[in-house]
Amino acid sequence: MKRRLCVLILAGTLVIPGVPALAAGEEIITQTTADAEEVADDASALAEIQALSCYDAEEEEDGLLTLEDAVQRVLRNSTELKKSATSLDLLEDQVALAGISLTYSSEGSDLSDAANLVSQQISLQNSRLSQQEQEEVLAFSTEQAYADLILREREIDVAEASLALAQQELNIARIQQEMGQISTQEYEAQQRSFAQSQTELQQQKSELEQSYIAFNLSMGLDVDTRYSLELPVTYEAYELEIPLESYVTSKASGLSSIRRAKKTLEATRVTTNATKATGTEVGSYAQAEAEYSSAVMDLDDSLEAAEQSIRTAYYDLMNAQTTIEQQIEALAALEQSLETAELQLEMGQTSVLSVEEARQNIAEAQVQLLSALYTYDQKKTQFENPDLL
Repeated sequence: MKRRLCVLILAGTLVIPGVPALAAGEEIITQTTADAEEVADDASALAEIQALSCYDAEEEEDGLLTLEDAVQRVLRNSTELKKSATSLDLLEDQVALAGISLTYSSEGSDLSDAANLVSQQISLQNSRLSQQEQEEVLAFSTEQAYADLILREREIDVAEASLALAQQELNIARIQQEMGQISTQEYEAQQRSFAQSQTELQQQKSELEQSYIAFNLSMGLDVDTRYSLELPVTYEAYELEIPLESYVTSKASGLSSIRRAKKTLEATRVTTNATKATGTEVGSYAQAEAEYSSAVMDLDDSLEAAEQSIRTAYYDLMNAQTTIEQQIEALAALEQSLETAELQLEMGQTSVLSVEEARQNIAEAQVQLLSALYTYDQKKTQFENPDLL
């Protein structure tokens, strides 16, 4: 049995079944920037566009694999997460034992033991933060792999349609060569181009197969298992509600890596104070102070680097947004070209093949737009959760 997965583009918004969509003919507004009205005027034709791009996905016994299901499977199957959980359990036991064995007295050795316990407790807290971050990163990479599978499937569909058109053109070229309208060299060049397209299509299919195998292994599934995929996306231009620098400062301070660095600095401070009170070796306190000062500078450097990475993520997001808007306009232009070609066909001024080529251009542009939308969504996720950068 086959399930038809349809993607509908309405006024620049990509809508996939399962996601609430506006009724046919209802006005759609996706621009929120200051020049939204001007852009809407320039792309007024988008309100009329209903470009439907569908592909058939084989629905085998495994059925639909949702993104949520895939993420949960990957998290449960991850060897690294299992190792991390085991290490965390061991560290929790060590901290508990250290707390039980600690004796409180006025002797300096007990103060040192207390400082070591604090360090172990902070190390435990950092391990918990690290494990949480590891899970988030793994979930995000799974979403990227999931989207990549969908895009590869769609790219192959478009490539197959393109190859079918190329076959028609090659057949025409053969007739033209036989009639002396083109040279043998021109025909052979077209043959080589067609053969190259065939090779590239086979390479795409091979890469898709490898991607499925890797994805299945990450989920703990048999490598031959296949399923249907569905990842709805919508688009709305992004706007920060606060100044960029305020956002950067706030997000950077909340990063898991920065929080861990602050806790590590706290542990270093405790150790330094304990060394000051109990150290007997010459220069032991000076060495501890130097280590603390170094930790402070490392934290400052890490915070500065984190802030810059968040700024870069913002500009990457804005670039992705610009790409989408440009592709929406380009798609509208291709739709107009198709309408013109269809009119010319009715008037006998062009060929059926030219019309099919215009439709193929639209299908290719839709895949590019879908790719841009997935990229945009991922960039936005990273900007809003910089731990994923």
